[in-house]
Amino acid sequence: MCALFVCTLAVLAPSCLADEGPATVQEPPVVEEVPPGSLAIQVGALELPEVTSAVYVIQVRNDDDVLVGAATINSSDYGSGQGSASYVMPCDADPLVQPNHVSATLVQLYAGLQPVSAVMPPTATQDVPCAPSQDHLVTFDFSVIRSANQGFFDIKATVEDIFCAAKADVQATARAGSAAAVTVGFACGAGAVGEVDTHLYMSDVEVSCKNLGNATIKTATITPDGNGYLPANQITDVDPNNLISTVKVYRGPESLQALDALYWNLSFDLTTFAALDDCTLVMQATATDGALVGVGSEGTAPYQTATNYPIVEWAVPLSLDGDAVLGSSPVGGETAPFDGVQVQYPDDGWVFENHYGGP
Repeated sequence: MCALFVCTLAVLAPSCLADEGPATVQEPPVVEEVPPGSLAIQVGALELPEVTSAVYVIQVRNDDDVLVGAATINSSDYGSGQGSASYVMPCDADPLVQPNHVSATLVQLYAGLQPVSAVMPPTATQDVPCAPSQDHLVTFDFSVIRSANQGFFDIKATVEDIFCAAKADVQATARAGSAAAVTVGFACGAGAVGEVDTHLYMSDVEVSCKNLGNATIKTATITPDGNGYLPANQITDVDPNNLISTVKVYRGPESLQALDALYWNLSFDLTTFAALDDCTLVMQATATDGALVGVGSEGTAPYQTATNYPIVEWAVPLSLDGDAVLGSSPVGGETAPFDGVQVQYPDDGWVFENHYGGP
C-alpha cells in the first residue's frame, strides 16, 4: 500500500530577521560574504499522524549562483514534530544579484526513530527577492508516496487526503486465441461520504507491440469510457489479426476504507498473435478531490494536472520473447519484469483524455 500526502513549506524573507533572529534558532554558516538579509523558513505540519518528523535540505543562492546559505534541518529539533519546523538563514540583499533562489528538498520522513519508506518528490525551487525593508512569502507543496500493503490491489495511496489503489495483473487463460488475461485496477476515495467529491482521470490505454524480427511498432488503443464490453469505435487495433480482444471496462462506487470512493477497472485478452511480439501496456491515471477544469472548449476534455502532481504510470510488459509475462505488477515494484507500475511527478503536469466523477 502507498500513501501520498502533502506537506507545505513556507519561506518568509524579511530583512528585519537579520537583527531579531530568535535565540532558539541556530543560523547555518554563510558560505560566502554577501550583503545582509535573511530568510525565515517555516514548515507546516504533515497530515499523517504517524509521521513524527521530517528532514529537509534548504539552500539559498543569489542570482549569480553564489551559495549564500545551506542547512539540513530536522523538524523534531526545530518544531513541534510531524514535519512542522522553523528556521532562519541568510539571503543576499544586494540589488544587483536579485532574486535569490531558494530550494527545498524533503529528504526523509520518520515515524519515531524508524525511517518511513517513501518515494520523495523532486526538489522545489522558488525565486525570492531579498530587500532590507520587505517581507516575502514562498510556499512549497510536496506530495509524497509511502509504502504499505493491503487488499487485492496490494497498493494504497493518498493524494493529499485521497486514498488510491492500483495494480496490473497478467494471468493465464484457457480462452481460445488468448495468450493472457490482463486486468488493470484503479480505485480512489477522497474522504468521508458527503464531505468530498472524488474524481478519477485516466489516459487512453495503449498496447504497443514490437515485432521480434524488425522495428515495426503495432499499437492497439482503448478509450476506457463506459461500462461492460466496449464498442468497436472505442478500440483502435491496427493489426487485422487483432492484438487484443474481449475488452471490458467497469466503473462505479467502491468500498475503500469507508471512504467516498470510485473504481475504474479494465480487462482485456492479449491474443496469441500479439504474444508472438514484445508487447507493453502503457497508461496513466490520477485522482483529485473536486473536478479539474478541462483545457478544451468550455472546460471539457482534456484535463491538465498541476506541476509535479503525482500520477500512477503503467509500462507493464505483457509478452516478451514470444511468451506472455504472467504475474502481478504493484505500484513501486522493484523486481523486473514486475516493476512497470510507478509513481511519477511530471514537471509540467499531465494531460488526461478521460474523466470519471461517479454515476
